[in-house]
Amino acid sequence: MFYRETGALCAIKEVDIIPDDPKSAECVKQLEQEIKVLRHLKHPNIVQYLGSETVDDHFNIYLEYVYPGSISKYLQEHCGDITESIVRNFTRHILSGLAFLHGTKTIHRDIKGANLLVDASGTVKLADFGMAKHLAGISYQLSLKGTPHWMAPEVIQAVMQKDGCPDLAFAVDIWSLGCTVIEMFTGKPPWGELQGPQAMFKVLNKSPPIPEALSAEGKDFLLSCFRRNPADRPTALALLEHPFVTGHSSDLNGKTSSPAPSFTIPMDKPQTPKKPAARRFDALPILQVTRTMNERLSMNKQVISNLPVGNHPLSILRTHGREVSYMGLCSLLKTSVRSVRFCFFCKTHYQK
Repeated sequence: MFYRETGALCAIKEVDIIPDDPKSAECVKQLEQEIKVLRHLKHPNIVQYLGSETVDDHFNIYLEYVYPGSISKYLQEHCGDITESIVRNFTRHILSGLAFLHGTKTIHRDIKGANLLVDASGTVKLADFGMAKHLAGISYQLSLKGTPHWMAPEVIQAVMQKDGCPDLAFAVDIWSLGCTVIEMFTGKPPWGELQGPQAMFKVLNKSPPIPEALSAEGKDFLLSCFRRNPADRPTALALLEHPFVTGHSSDLNGKTSSPAPSFTIPMDKPQTPKKPAARRFDALPILQVTRTMNERLSMNKQVISNLPVGNHPLSILRTHGREVSYMGLCSLLKTSVRSVRFCFFCKTHYQK
């Protein structure tokens, strides 16, 4: 859908306004809360608010359109294909958004894969601010808000009193971020096999199990997120400097090496022009055609569905020697596609 005031492609949230219906009233209240928070937030890792209106008996909110969608959807479509390199990249973007959000004295309170949107370039944006809370004053009391599997223990216990330090409330998002890292790495949240109340009971008594296959930096990152005392958890700003996020190789004792690039291309075998099939790409833009570079792609037979609708500049996707024709895409989208090529690995455009 296009936002009629600007012409921008947008997403829409719609709630039916039903008089004397508590559920409808709660949904409207959540949308109003989301508007209240989002209208003041401008950041590349936070979904942008465009506007809202009431049409007949519908309350609509218009938001930035992020395609292909949530991290949860990405995990479902790329089951088994998401690597630690991608998890690190996504985590860095989430932390960047959280650091900005917390800097405005606002907590999200529902960080999880379903509320994090990722676009075709791999940029992650915080979304769904219906449970967000702006901290005003010098005290704050936690309420039972969030989703059980991602919920911090202090939220379940509600141990923070009204005279508690409001800065400690930001720690609930850090715990949820740790759960989201596990969700991204394993495909499900901690204790995902349990129902909500059972998962909450687990959180009260122990910290989430850390995946064995995770790197040393990843395990240390999660241990930091899962410190039981919220006062001991690092801030989002501090975690942006963690080796797991920066890409530094580290022995976690202060020794580091040069940072790795955001999108690394590890090789199973030495890179040679004669053996392109031996290459394995760990972190690729989110396009269905690039999910695995070891597949043979036939010209004019691959339906490209994971592209944003509109005047897209791609006519040919060139992947260092392998080309896929986009001629069929023109008729599919009913739009003209300019004769420009784009290389996802060296990030350059050039004329056909």
